Amino acid sequence: MTEGDIIIINDPYVGGGSHLSDVGLVMPIYFEGELVAFSANKGHWTEVGGKDPGSFTNNSTEIYQEGLQMPGIKLFEAGKVNEGIVEMIATNVRLPQLSLGDMWAQVAALRTGEKKNERTLHEIWKKYRVLHDG
Repeated sequence: MTEGDIIIINDPYVGGGSHLSDVGLVMPIYFEGELVAFSANKGHWTEVGGKDPGSFTNNSTEIYQEGLQMPGIKLFEAGKVNEGIVEMIATNVRLPQLSLGDMWAQVAALRTGEKKNERTLHEIWKKYRVLHDG
């Protein structure tokens, strides 16, 4: 992972949540070029595709019927959005504006978390370095 990366994940078999509608975003936070923390959130998207509207299926026989699986892939790489991933999401859901709206809100929350905690994280990291490096 590098500065500016954002990972998107919803696959419950690789740690993404309890079902596909639970979409997580994770962003590394760096201080002076070193990874020091992560900003993360999870949102319940109303629509991730699948055989039934609203991605709510109570009679699926396999996960592929439940919707789009995102097994931890880079939505952003070094600060640049992966338009292919955005297009894949938009193409595989019934209400792309709604699902992409959820996604962009989560991206904004990650960045807000980073900015709001930046000073605190940097102070903690500086103190740790002094204690650690002597």
